[in-house]
Amino acid sequence: MSRWIDVVLGATGTTPAEPAPSLSRHHIEKLGFSLPPAHIELLFRSNGVRLYDGYFQLFPTQAANAWTIMSWNEPSTWKFAWPDGIGEYLCFGETVWGDQYAYRRDVLNGGATGVYFLDALRMQPRQLSETFEEFGERYLVRNATSPFDSVLRAAHDLVGPIEPGMHLVFNPPLLVTGEERLDRLVRMPAREAMILNGDLWSQLANPPSGSHVHRMKVVKDEEGRERMHVEWAPT
Repeated sequence: MSRWIDVVLGATGTTPAEPAPSLSRHHIEKLGFSLPPAHIELLFRSNGVRLYDGYFQLFPTQAANAWTIMSWNEPSTWKFAWPDGIGEYLCFGETVWGDQYAYRRDVLNGGATGVYFLDALRMQPRQLSETFEEFGERYLVRNATSPFDSVLRAAHDLVGPIEPGMHLVFNPPLLVTGEERLDRLVRMPAREAMILNGDLWSQLANPPSGSHVHRMKVVKDEEGRERMHVEWAPT
């Protein structure tokens, strides 16, 4: 048994992502990927978990009213709005900003369980740990009690607990302003926030030559999804 799991599950502000169903090893095997033993133990005990009043979460495997590991990683949920490389990662958790905790799909079933951090604004990967066990001991324990991110701690003090399925975003977007002003924080459904961030980064990463952002507007695509459209003006 991983002792750090007891610390995480016992921390103030920790709640199960969903009431734990009757999970079986057979059910987890049917997910189609091999999770490390410590991750499976956490799922057996909590069916996913929300830390620090919802500012961090690990997705459950079964849920009636929450994103699961499977549904969150469906391309049609949000990954379609990002460059193709994001599909190489299996996102199993996230922060309230939309930063993703993930495994690399191509090596996961071979036993490589390094955990990666994909930042919410650009989805650029950075390896945090060699194993899920190390990730739990070094990051989950800390994030359950006193997170590394000082802006996130300040947002928690200001906004309070976050409802399941919600993110915090800056309005106007941080990618445009570069300013982490707490008075500009708004709640947004997680899927919608991830799609809009993907749209915004895809356009800002390749701006037309000799132009600057004139304005941004949210439009509906052919499937009724809200998308971010950037309008450019000559510099």
